[in-house]
Amino acid sequence: MKVKNLIKKLEKMDQNAEVVMSIDPEGNGYSSLKQILEDMGFVEEEGEIYINKLTKKDREEGFSEMDLGDLKDPNRVNCIVFYP
Repeated sequence: MKVKNLIKKLEKMDQNAEVVMSIDPEGNGYSSLKQILEDMGFVEEEGEIYINKLTKKDREEGFSEMDLGDLKDPNRVNCIVFYP
């Protein structure tokens, strides 16, 4: 789903409702949304996300060039990531 499609859906919903995430497609557990990461890269075939740009703050938090993955991977798409 693209961000623009998510926004359209959310605009029609109760703006005071809590955002809750399923931990898996079967609904075996749930958690409240706590954090959204922006400017990430996603390679679905690998099931992995990567940082698109390594900042000073990222380095201070222990991230490195390994966390960038392959920036030229043709299967990589820009994404946002929701964390419980």
